[in-house]
Amino acid sequence: MPAKSQHEYLNIITEKSEALATIVDELLDLSRIEAGRIITLDRQQHTLDTVVQPFINQYRDSCPTHQIVTDFNDLETNLYIDKNKLTQAIENILSNAIKYSPKGGTITIKTHKTATNFIITVSDQGIGMTAAQLERIFDKFYRVDSSNTAVGGLGIGLSIVKNIIESHHGTIQVNSELGVGSSVDITLPLAKYHDHCEH
Repeated sequence: MPAKSQHEYLNIITEKSEALATIVDELLDLSRIEAGRIITLDRQQHTLDTVVQPFINQYRDSCPTHQIVTDFNDLETNLYIDKNKLTQAIENILSNAIKYSPKGGTITIKTHKTATNFIITVSDQGIGMTAAQLERIFDKFYRVDSSNTAVGGLGIGLSIVKNIIESHHGTIQVNSELGVGSSVDITLPLAKYHDHCEH
């Protein structure tokens, strides 16, 4: 077999293995949620520059047909977070923005802080959603596009994302317009307010 073909098959195997690992992780998280438990967090103080920048660079390399624009402010802000779980949540949102956006579309990621919170916004120019679809996006196993040509996935990612964010005492809000695009706002308390959130 030619070396080029071997490389292509290896890439396919790697991608499928990573996709399967993601599905297994999501199902494990879902089982915890179904059992009435919030996802267990290992929270420590981190700044988001160690969270978002690495996988944004990865997506820029792996998705050259999309333009990823960043408008980062206050990335040095300390947050009391589970770095791995928050990375999983933000990466899921970014992945959705790319999957549901046309080639050449722009995905914008913005960050800024207020007096008490840190806000991350991911917006796209994708297919968007109707008001009825928007009401159900956090439902388990609900997919906006369930047609035969739809992108892959189980439809449980956003349900888990919501649980992760709420486990951080944060909130997630989605705004969308059909045919125009969607915007997701994640709001997290600043590190100095986390003790108050625990009570």
